[in-house]
This record gives sequence, structure tokens and C-alpha cells, in this order.
Amino acid sequence: MVNVGIVQLNINTYKQEEFFNKCEIYIEECSRNNVQLVCFPECFNYQLELGNSLNNQFDSEDSKECIDFILKMARKYKLYIVCGTLISENSKLYNTAIVVSPEGELLGMHKKINLTFFEKEIITAGENVHCYETHVGKIGLLLGNDINSFTICQKLLDENVEVLICLVQIPSEFSDSYLSIVKARTIDLDCFIVVASGCGIKDNTNLTFKGISNVYSNPHLSGNNKLFEMDHGKDAFFEGVVYGNYDLESFRNKRNQVYRPNKITIS
Repeated sequence: MVNVGIVQLNINTYKQEEFFNKCEIYIEECSRNNVQLVCFPECFNYQLELGNSLNNQFDSEDSKECIDFILKMARKYKLYIVCGTLISENSKLYNTAIVVSPEGELLGMHKKINLTFFEKEIITAGENVHCYETHVGKIGLLLGNDINSFTICQKLLDENVEVLICLVQIPSEFSDSYLSIVKARTIDLDCFIVVASGCGIKDNTNLTFKGISNVYSNPHLSGNNKLFEMDHGKDAFFEGVVYGNYDLESFRNKRNQVYRPNKITIS
């Protein structure tokens, strides 16, 4: 059984040192609770601002310090950690997810492909998706709207993804439709889906973010009697660790015995 700790953070930003201290408290809690995989939301160390406000807010040194911090935490607590942040490459800004090993090594990163209209003002789209072999399963990474595109998901299906980790910051008005897509993808891809989301009310606005962090699964493969999700018993604006798990060995045995979708070609 793989134990997952999903750190559902308030979407408002904090001073860097205060933010790191808060994150380590949650990571240490996960370690005490025998978690192997810790997930943080999309762009977890920044608010997803629009246009020039994000451009003015972004600091490449802050981003580097954040990645270095995650590498250090993974190594210190011997955990796999997945998180979302912004990175700059060749003067281009990318919304990025990274996966880090318990040895503190960067295993890979995913640059968000399916950008929103507003993101396109400032963020450059990525081009590729990949799976990463780990002790907690064959992991695929997606950010926000990436999961809406079956073309993107198809590539992960082709690589036999077992655990799809989706990092999001999604306004409450879209959360129900997003979860409908997540649940459909557990069947399309025959995999577990871990959703790590931000929550709260954005500073100086009335925009709310409903926390939807959870582990979702195809009930035919997971052996879970509950339909699709494990109820963590928290309210939508809970900030803290949401715990879940998945039985990888049982999943692999059942996956080989049931129908798996073939590659879909649309002419």
C-alpha cells in the first residue's frame, strides 16, 4: 500500500521563509504518518496572477530557492515529493511540475501544455509528457487544464501510466466540472489520479478556490467500495494534509485482467 499526503495550501502567498517553515511542518507530519508520496498544488509558491502582475511578481531566484528547498526536504525525510512552481528558461516562463526522489534527486519535470486564455498572456506552453518509474508506481504529471485534453492523456496511456498526479489551482465555480473529468479519466486511463489543489479566498477579491485534493480511482481496479474517491472528511477550505492511499500490487494484478483501452485514432 502506498500512502499519499496531499498538502492542500491556501492560495495566498507568504514570505519565503515563513512559507518554507509551514511546508516543512506539513512534510514532517507526512513523514510521521508513514507517507511515501507528498504532493503540493500547482504553482504552490505563487498566486496564479494574470498578465503583467505575474510577470512583476516572478523572481527566478525565488523559484530556484523553492526547488532547492524541495530537494532538501525529500532527502531529509526520505520521501517522493511532487510540486508545481514557475521556472524561467531562455527568457520564457513555464508553469511546471517537478517530481523528486527520496534521495533528493530531480527525476523529471512537466511543463503545462494546455494553457488557459489568461495564462497565454505570459506563460509559454510545454510540448511533451512523460512517465517516471518510481517505487510508488509509474508516475505521470499534469497541471490544471492538461487533464481536459485526451490527446495529452493518451500519451500517458501509451506509456502505461499507473499514478497520474494532477496539480491544480481552480476557482470554485469550475471545481465540479473538473472533478467530473478526473473521474472519467480514471476509466479512460485505468489509473489512480492524485489531485493536489489550492484552497481559500484570494486576497483583495471575491474569487474562491475550493479544495478538491484527494485520491481518485477506477473502482473496478482499486478494490475500493466507495465510488471513485476516498472521503477525507475535510471541508472545501481546509488547509493541511489530506491523506489517501492506493494498493499498487493489487491494482497491477487486476489491471492485467480487465479491459484496457487501445490507442484511439480519429480520422
